[in-house]
Amino acid sequence: FQTAVRYIATWSKLYKDHSDVTFVGRDYADVARAKETGRTAIFMGFQDITAIEGDLSLLAVFHQLGIRWVQ
Repeated sequence: FQTAVRYIATWSKLYKDHSDVTFVGRDYADVARAKETGRTAIFMGFQDITAIEGDLSLLAVFHQLGIRWVQ
């Protein structure tokens, strides 16, 4: 969990630092906003569920941090 949060923070800062070309997408409206502003909406996610450490309530925390999919 802690490692995942650190990675999310690092990537979120990178996208914010380059907000002229990208931003973290959170919903479908952000796809339209990206197109309108000429930027790229980045939708963050995980390729496995290790970060939730068996606690499904952590999914809500990750959702608040911008995670939108888990494989």
